[in-house]
Amino acid sequence: SLQVYGDNGKNIMSFIGDFKYLNGKVYILDVMQKKIFIYSINGKIIKQIQLRTGKGPGDFSMGLFAFVVVSDTTLAILDNMLMRVQFISTNYNYLSSFYVKYMPNDIFYCDSLLYIPGNDFSSIISVYNLKGEKVDSLIKPFILKGQPQPWFTNVDIENDLSIYITNPYKTEIIKWKNNNKKWIF
Repeated sequence: SLQVYGDNGKNIMSFIGDFKYLNGKVYILDVMQKKIFIYSINGKIIKQIQLRTGKGPGDFSMGLFAFVVVSDTTLAILDNMLMRVQFISTNYNYLSSFYVKYMPNDIFYCDSLLYIPGNDFSSIISVYNLKGEKVDSLIKPFILKGQPQPWFTNVDIENDLSIYITNPYKTEIIKWKNNNKKWIF
């Protein structure tokens, strides 16, 4: 348990949107408070990062969906409504940002690349380097003639870059192996 309740029973978090574990630390995104909590593995709070509201560099909207830990000192935070990924330090210094041309719904980090799924009409996952340059598009959408674009497809990525995706039009999960560009059912 990461949270110890006091006598008043009040939880310090309101709505957990995402969490990550890296190097003995647990990072938790509270969407409603626009905070990232950093805990030790023993449950001791190390830091709270209050994210600013707005549209400028280092500001965020209510579209906080996900984040990744790029290093012990750098986070990449996804803002769905602003269609933007921002890099901030754990001391909340704005580092850089880039825009995507669709509403992203998750973010994964592996081998210095960001994998960002969302409702892009050309692919299910767009791949960006840490400079914000798009380097690849993976997996064609499942759209058939006359079907609406789904709000999102659930995606998960393993360390070996196997990608698991849900097909919003069927009850199936598909494994796609990135290194050989083949579908594996």
